[in-house]
Amino acid sequence: MKIIYELGDKVKFSKHLIKNEGPNLEKLLEDDEIVDYQHHKYKAIEHNEMTGMIVGKRLIGKTSYLSYEENTYTSEFNWVCTDTIYQTVYLVATNMAGLNRVREEDIKFIGN
Repeated sequence: MKIIYELGDKVKFSKHLIKNEGPNLEKLLEDDEIVDYQHHKYKAIEHNEMTGMIVGKRLIGKTSYLSYEENTYTSEFNWVCTDTIYQTVYLVATNMAGLNRVREEDIKFIGN
């Protein structure tokens, strides 16, 4: 059942997304001769259940597909993003210090 959350809704969650470090593309190219790479920009971390308030909704790039291709104009090889998969997340404030990016399936509704 899909629930549409509104600004100010009180929710609980025990997982949120944090950014992954970017890949060292030059090292990948040297080590394994990789010409295609799938980069996961965010990873889910589990923690004790937290309570917060919905303060926004964003569409984030979850996964990017990179390819090492030749530039047709300069004849140089560069990494090019060939595709990106997007995911909707809710911004949940637990205190005045920051926001958590939480997937819809990880949210439990408490009330308004």
